[in-house]
Amino acid sequence: MNAWRCPDWCASDHQCTARTGSPAGVHASDPMRWNTAYGSLVAVRYQNLNGRNWIELRATASLNQTGANTQEQASQLAIHVDLAIRRIALPPLKRPAPAVTKGPH
Repeated sequence: MNAWRCPDWCASDHQCTARTGSPAGVHASDPMRWNTAYGSLVAVRYQNLNGRNWIELRATASLNQTGANTQEQASQLAIHVDLAIRRIALPPLKRPAPAVTKGPH
């Protein structure tokens, strides 16, 4: 990827450090923002000069204001976000095929 030429999705401004030609530079998109029923999401896409892509996500979610289960709610939210990212971003696990057993004939 040419350090001086930004991809179409790149903000091509101060957020993009690749345009300077620095070997440590990365292209960065404008923040994408969504208001949701639970709070908000902000996402920024990045790409280094070797072509590696990643996304940075920031979520704001309302929790119960009182009660003993607020910490549990926060923990469950973090766990389920992790599981969703794993399901989408990681390749499926290659599980061995079940062993074929032959019954008596």
